Amino acid sequence: FYQLATVSSNTTQIDIAHNKATSIQPSRPRALSLGLTGLLTSHLTNEFRYGWTHDGLDFVGTLAVAPFVVPLLYSEQFSLATEVLRWQVLGVLLRVASWPMGYLLLAKGKARLYLWTELSYNLLHAGLVWACVLIWGLPGTGVAFFGLYVYTCGLMWSVTRRLSGFVWSTPNKRVALVAIPTVAFVFLCPILL
Repeated sequence: FYQLATVSSNTTQIDIAHNKATSIQPSRPRALSLGLTGLLTSHLTNEFRYGWTHDGLDFVGTLAVAPFVVPLLYSEQFSLATEVLRWQVLGVLLRVASWPMGYLLLAKGKARLYLWTELSYNLLHAGLVWACVLIWGLPGTGVAFFGLYVYTCGLMWSVTRRLSGFVWSTPNKRVALVAIPTVAFVFLCPILL
């Protein structure tokens, strides 16, 4: 989602090239009062809220229509694609929350820590794919993707909390309290009905 994060000390601004072409350029008084860590934390909070509120309907819509659309577009040989897709949507929901936190490490110049966290994700993902495919077959790839981002969210939240004191804002908690049960309900509907 982020492609570039640069910090310019002479203008006290953060420019972030985002896949939706968003940019945050806080006013000088606000930037000076918050400091770099405060700005980064504020941006993480905004990025999470933006991602889950604007993309939330996409997540719910994909989960809701996948069991009906995939059979219409593909042959019977792709029937397992629906389950893989459904699990991957859950993983992407968590990725939207975790990726901005990962870029905090780069913005703060913690390249080694970023490398080790990325290495742990990749090793875990390889292990999860292997184990989940043995247990569930092809849908296990989607389960592994979801499991990867459960781990990634937990790790990145812990790391960013230690680095910058990052915590979810009250509006973000409200968004999560609506989004998580809604997505879980839509995900479980085909199983329960």
